[in-house]
Amino acid sequence: MSATLKDIASHTQLSIRSVSRILNLNEGELFRSETRQKVIEAARELGYRPNSSARAMRSGRRSAIGLLLSTDPQRSVVPFGTLVGLQRTLSQESLQLVVGEIRDQKLTDQNYIPRLLREWSTDGMLIAHNQRIPARMTELLDQFRVPSVWMNAKLPHDCVYPDDEGAGRLLTQKLIEMGHRRIEYLAYTPNAHHSRQDRINGYKATMREAGLPSRIWEAADGSTSTGVPDLRNQLSQADRPTAYIAADAADARAMFVAALRLGIEVPAQLSIAGIVDDGRDFDLGTMRLTGVELPREQLGIEAARLIVRKVASPNDTLNPLAIPFDFRSNDSAVACP
Repeated sequence: MSATLKDIASHTQLSIRSVSRILNLNEGELFRSETRQKVIEAARELGYRPNSSARAMRSGRRSAIGLLLSTDPQRSVVPFGTLVGLQRTLSQESLQLVVGEIRDQKLTDQNYIPRLLREWSTDGMLIAHNQRIPARMTELLDQFRVPSVWMNAKLPHDCVYPDDEGAGRLLTQKLIEMGHRRIEYLAYTPNAHHSRQDRINGYKATMREAGLPSRIWEAADGSTSTGVPDLRNQLSQADRPTAYIAADAADARAMFVAALRLGIEVPAQLSIAGIVDDGRDFDLGTMRLTGVELPREQLGIEAARLIVRKVASPNDTLNPLAIPFDFRSNDSAVACP
């Protein structure tokens, strides 16, 4: 059983109030260093653990932030690196991370939303819903002023997300600087997230600004898997591009395999670049993919910083924050021959 403040007071021959002020209320500077040290050593020796519930009642703060996930895992993808960034940054603020799932029916219930923070014992919510967000859910969170920040969702305010349009721009610009003029964008693998169109928009805008035509190739049959034979047909065209930008790692690998099967040398005869979500996706087996990488950990860091600001000032509207991708110059793209 954990020691109490009374036990520490008896051990140190101080009042319970003095012990409490030193350990729990951040008023230790009012006491001499020798007194503070005596109390801290006694707490350690007796195995004292602060009563977080009692402290929350006194301060009105629970010292915890919730990470709210959808019950549909496809709508709440949170990379491990993002979790690391979240946890480390919140820990620096002496905040715990509480993770859980809630069904959409509850999140659109006006009787449940006002109880959300109390039931989760949190001061604010990080919301990892990034697709098909119920409009009623956002309305209720705003109506009841629940301190919340959305992750990987592109909303008018109070959100943080990867700069996918910037990723398309950056990668296209890098290939143009290498001398490529026939650059095609490959977006074969289906993806309902806003990042798909944002990446395409970034590519198209950069090509237009450079006075170059855009060429976008997408699967016409709505297939859910990349088809290497179709890509081989694409590569066999007489006006084949000198460089491809793949919308994700799966498309980049499929293009690489198709080129190998046709005897096309990468990157000597064809440059391939891609947008990837994980550093491991740069591995193509015999070489490393040139591309841009999702800022996973930075996304978590910035989301944690935003929710801390939101909890401190719940009525403030925070501007959307787009996190830039990191460029990796590897083996699969070279100057245009």
